[in-house]
Amino acid sequence: MPQVKRAKIKIPAITGTQSDRTYYTAMCPIEFLVKLFKYEDPTLPPAMRTQRVLNKSRIPEMRDYVLGGDYTFSALTASIDGQFSFAPVKKESQAGTLTIDATAKVIINDGQHRREALIRALEVKPELRNEHIVIVFYKSEGLEQAQQIFTDLNKHAIRPTKSLNIFFDNRENFTKIVRETVLEVEGFRGRTELEKTTISNRSKNLYTLSGIYHSADELTKNTELSEKELKKLVVDFYNATYANIAEWKSVVSDEITACDFRKIYVTAHAVFIKALGKVGRCLYERHGQGMFSKLCNLCNINLRKDNEDLQGIIMHQGRINGASVSVEPLANYILKKMGEESIC
Repeated sequence: MPQVKRAKIKIPAITGTQSDRTYYTAMCPIEFLVKLFKYEDPTLPPAMRTQRVLNKSRIPEMRDYVLGGDYTFSALTASIDGQFSFAPVKKESQAGTLTIDATAKVIINDGQHRREALIRALEVKPELRNEHIVIVFYKSEGLEQAQQIFTDLNKHAIRPTKSLNIFFDNRENFTKIVRETVLEVEGFRGRTELEKTTISNRSKNLYTLSGIYHSADELTKNTELSEKELKKLVVDFYNATYANIAEWKSVVSDEITACDFRKIYVTAHAVFIKALGKVGRCLYERHGQGMFSKLCNLCNINLRKDNEDLQGIIMHQGRINGASVSVEPLANYILKKMGEESIC
């Protein structure tokens, strides 16, 4: 347990080396984060800072994630600018006590948003003070080295794609519903890109998992249904839409290739599947379960890219506009062709 005694901070730690540089790994109680670190002046120019400016808009979501009670945060990395020492528990042991002079300046090189979120969560839930987070300490060797640590820790980091996050997320019930939908809807099964957010020309996949997620999210927005009812609505809707879109069925049955499907039809693109979710939500709000009898009208809509009606709506100079601003105009076009009023 870290202690503050005689103007010194004592932390149980383990020492090691990396690139001929000694570092210390400590397991710190969350309450200690309030006392340990000092912030830089955010008004300093970038060349004078060791860290990016704290983005306060990120903190509430991260705080709420912690307060949810099932969170995982990786280690913080910090530099000690001042006097400190390490005393092993016995000779040649890597375990011991890291003692930091209370006048030393300890600056976070990586993890300032995690630190701030934990402190804000602690204000709401004081019992978090006994939980821990790992901190890796380095001896500060000046501004240039501190900036380099930040760069080295971040420049090779690649955020997982939205599809991969959905695929691996077992906490959120809705992501489970979407994953199960992909398995239960014939038009998605075996034809969904589960990891990437884009589909290559040669891929047999038709839609990305993230695209289906956003579509299903639009479909179920503002609905008050149980988890079982929600899943039934999602699965039934996509099975019904698939049954009424001939070109979608043709590519799944290998009558046309996925590559040709993407070349010829708007139906093959993420903007369509997202627009379809908006269409479904409007139909459900207006007709409830009667929406399914309306979906047979989908079979009469020309969704080829060369359809003159789609020029200026989603097609521009022969190219599809897949931007989010195209989703609602396409949804309105589909609703109009189904004999419905514009989007809700």
